[in-house]
Amino acid sequence: MTGKHNDSKRISPLFNDAFLRIFGGQDSKPVARSLANAILREVGLPELGEIERIEADSATPGTVSLKSTRCDVVMVLEGRIVDLEAQRHVVNVDNKSMLYAAKLLVDNTPRGRDAKYVEMPQVVVITLLSEAEAFEDDCFVSPCRMQWDRGGAPAEGTDRVMFVLVELEKVARLYNKVTSEVLADELTAWLYVLARGYRDEEEVEEIVQSIESIEKFAEMYGLAIDDPDIKRQYDLYQESILEQNEIEYEAEQRGLKRGEERGLEIGMKRGEERGLKLGEERGLKLGEERGLKLGEERGIERERERIVENLRKLGMSEDQISAAIS
Repeated sequence: MTGKHNDSKRISPLFNDAFLRIFGGQDSKPVARSLANAILREVGLPELGEIERIEADSATPGTVSLKSTRCDVVMVLEGRIVDLEAQRHVVNVDNKSMLYAAKLLVDNTPRGRDAKYVEMPQVVVITLLSEAEAFEDDCFVSPCRMQWDRGGAPAEGTDRVMFVLVELEKVARLYNKVTSEVLADELTAWLYVLARGYRDEEEVEEIVQSIESIEKFAEMYGLAIDDPDIKRQYDLYQESILEQNEIEYEAEQRGLKRGEERGLEIGMKRGEERGLKLGEERGLKLGEERGLKLGEERGIERERERIVENLRKLGMSEDQISAAIS
């Protein structure tokens, strides 16, 4: 164990440079194997034995217009390849996992005329998802096996390629401090440390005392967060996030302003249309009422004129007519 670290509360073990330092070095084999075995046991796969080779940040060449395929931490054993990936977002996690698996199969399958397909290694891609949740339940670990679909019950298929998604955000949501439940299970303890980081040294000490396999992790994590290069990269990362947040905020404000202007324009147009329609309806109603009244008045006047004309035909004088219709 190392001493207290001022940066421990802010550098996550899943931060790329720290993750590679903790799990990807030659002296990291026991740490990487312990974490991988805790996850493999959970999904019913055999544990890892001696790691022949460990590679960090293994990438194939890329171009300006095409990103390279980069794997974070790759453990190579006889007949097996296990890839540990640290990923923040759930977007394209399935496609990325398939791409990593394809790369590892190609890179580690014997080539040549005499190569046999049965010599292909098993590839397991384990993705540690840190800032998102993929499924709406409390299950931390979700395996996916490639196999033949024969309908009905799953048929016996190939275990050449498997994917395991580990959702750390669920652990952080369910456990905000070390509990007996965390300490009782090695996998939960591992995921708690990865989700919470070196937030509290007393917590880490308590976990290490209960879960011996995590002790080496605590040591490697202390070395990582004391590394000036990692601190510098983390500061640059934080600055980029602040700049991105400012850009997004300004874009949001511009969008709101444009939205308000557009909304006002649309509102005025819709208001004018509604006003015209309402005015037309009211005008029609008022015109109808006035028309009825005028028609009634005109009808009465015409009836009066008809009566006067008939009285005249009967030979009555104007005075008599006037007296009769008044």
